[in-house]
Amino acid sequence: MTVPTDSPGLELSVVVVVLEGGGALSQCLAQLDRQRLAGNREVIVPYDQRLQHVSDFTREFPQVSFVRCEGRKTYAELRTVGILHSRGRIVAVTEDQCRPQNDWCDQVVKGHDSHHAAVGGAVEKQAPDRVLGWAIYFADYVRYMRPMSPTLTGHLTDCNVSYKRSALDAIVSVWEKEFHEPEVHGALQAEGRTLWFDPEMVVYQRRSMRWTEALNDRWCFGRLFGSRRVVHASVAHRMAYGVAALATPLLTVLRVARNVCEKRRCILRFTWTLPALIVLNSTWALGECMGYWSGRPAAALLPDSEAVVGQEGAPPI
Repeated sequence: MTVPTDSPGLELSVVVVVLEGGGALSQCLAQLDRQRLAGNREVIVPYDQRLQHVSDFTREFPQVSFVRCEGRKTYAELRTVGILHSRGRIVAVTEDQCRPQNDWCDQVVKGHDSHHAAVGGAVEKQAPDRVLGWAIYFADYVRYMRPMSPTLTGHLTDCNVSYKRSALDAIVSVWEKEFHEPEVHGALQAEGRTLWFDPEMVVYQRRSMRWTEALNDRWCFGRLFGSRRVVHASVAHRMAYGVAALATPLLTVLRVARNVCEKRRCILRFTWTLPALIVLNSTWALGECMGYWSGRPAAALLPDSEAVVGQEGAPPI
């Protein structure tokens, strides 16, 4: 595999992972395209067979690099492809469900004037939205909701994060096949590098999903999370983790409530979405439990090389 190298004078590469396509992708790219013109920056969209009407996007955004991937890729694989095609000394990652704030690229570059290996930022809710949309936001991003102070941290979200290329090059073996941000961040910290949260680096999130899609999403990503945590665990440990996961829905809802109350924001929104949030978190917990017990993600989130008939399950427990 070829390790990516930077291009003289190119300061920032932005990789956009496609979750929705359509209008969501157009709005995200429009925000970034205006900022790209302000400096030596590039925008890269790795995509697979799920993205429709690619030619429309290439005509609308001729300065954006669209990188085609054969077959169906996981989101983690798409991140890797995008980063491998990037050339900037800083690599930022976001998703098309997000609308970067007008100064987002400037804030990313400013953040890397520091020594930190990774700099991530806040995720605000783009309103108005439905109950389900707010429940998804609370479940995934409330910990990144402002107000927050700049701080060293152990976690950053993959929809608003950036890295020094030199830091990624040093741990390329961790992400050369699939870019999972918890593993990347863990590897960076194991090398003594630091992660920094900057509340001025803001994206606005809105995900358009039906209930069936949202429940499938929770199940699949819960199972992915569980499976990645027990790669080297014994059967006994996997069983114990699975049982513990079934008790987490209440704890996760309490964490959201604590965040909302501490920040004194969106308290009525939280109350309004509480039943939906409980359903989403319970579905995640069931998926996480299955991830621990099976040791493998759901087929939809397996890399192409592994997503074959007969390999849905892990070695027998």
